[in-house]
Amino acid sequence: MKRIFVDIDDTILDFKKDSIEGLGKVYRHYNIPVTNETIDVFKKVNQELWKSYELGELTSEAIFNQRFGLIFNQLGFEIDDIRQVDNFYRQTHIDAYSILPGAESLLQSLFPTYKIYGVSNGKTGRRRLHQAQLSHYFDGIFLSEDMGYQKPQSQFFEYIGSKIPNYRKEQVIMIGDTLTSDILGGNQYGIPTIWYNPERLENKTEIVPTRETDQLAEIPVILTQLFS
Repeated sequence: MKRIFVDIDDTILDFKKDSIEGLGKVYRHYNIPVTNETIDVFKKVNQELWKSYELGELTSEAIFNQRFGLIFNQLGFEIDDIRQVDNFYRQTHIDAYSILPGAESLLQSLFPTYKIYGVSNGKTGRRRLHQAQLSHYFDGIFLSEDMGYQKPQSQFFEYIGSKIPNYRKEQVIMIGDTLTSDILGGNQYGIPTIWYNPERLENKTEIVPTRETDQLAEIPVILTQLFS
């Protein structure tokens, strides 16, 4: 049976939208202006910390313990309990489940033909897919917090394979939006990869996906080609 590993955040669920809406609630609560500049500070700090997580340099708990300290410091604000701020931020979107346009149609089209497995470096993907009423499309959901490994580590993918009955690596393709975790991880594990790149970002890395698309609707055709 052909199988697909699908990244959850920003490939199926619109995590960027939900997280920025949650950030706005945090900023307003602490009387910080919600502007493109203050949002960009969050994006830059957050992205750098999660890249360190992908490299195994930080745990998720370490991120939560320092993230808003770094952000508030750059914004020139002081706060006593940084972890409380981070808890508040994560609570603002723990149940948020905005679905990317075309994502449910994609799952509907893939469901009859493929075994679909949701994969994520986050810890709320299972809950949010359930809230979005998309869980029934997935034959399994694998989160780094449950596994002790994270993308792009090969152990992340090996762990998943060990939990799937009648698993064959040559029957798997990885789909995701992030080069440094989804695509690099799939490449290192030795499976074909599809980079979902809706913003048509320039690839400034040495990470080469097997295929690239900016349209979720193109993925079924690409899968047919790769599996042929």
